[in-house]
Amino acid sequence: MKTTVRTLRCIITEMLMLEKAASRETWKDHIVHFLTGAIGEYYKAKLGEKNTLSVPQDIEHWYKEVRQLRDGARNAFKQKTKKNFNKEKAYKEACEELKEIDASMRRQAKYDIEKDYNTPVLVLISDKDTSDFWNMIDDFMLKSTL
Repeated sequence: MKTTVRTLRCIITEMLMLEKAASRETWKDHIVHFLTGAIGEYYKAKLGEKNTLSVPQDIEHWYKEVRQLRDGARNAFKQKTKKNFNKEKAYKEACEELKEIDASMRRQAKYDIEKDYNTPVLVLISDKDTSDFWNMIDDFMLKSTL
């Protein structure tokens, strides 16, 4: 079998890509990283809307951040992995990890809004707001990646 320079380059490129490929835990960490940011920005946007504490540009900015972080999570979902594993199952595990710390994320968003706008937040994040976020993320992630 004749090996050409181009064939060798292809083999080396594939080897380098596999070296950079993520393990299951690293892959989940990427997903958690993006979704943590997305839910934080989403909660700030919701608190801003509910309490009319911020200008519309701030709320638009937060929703833009949510979209960008959601897109980052989708790109991480598509990332090459070292081993074959069920990405959908790992994604759901990552979401469950975040749902377990939801109360602290709600508190952090409330604190950020109160600090930035120097006024108390009277209307808090509801369970429906959280449910709406996760429905939006699940619809986007699972439909755009499968």
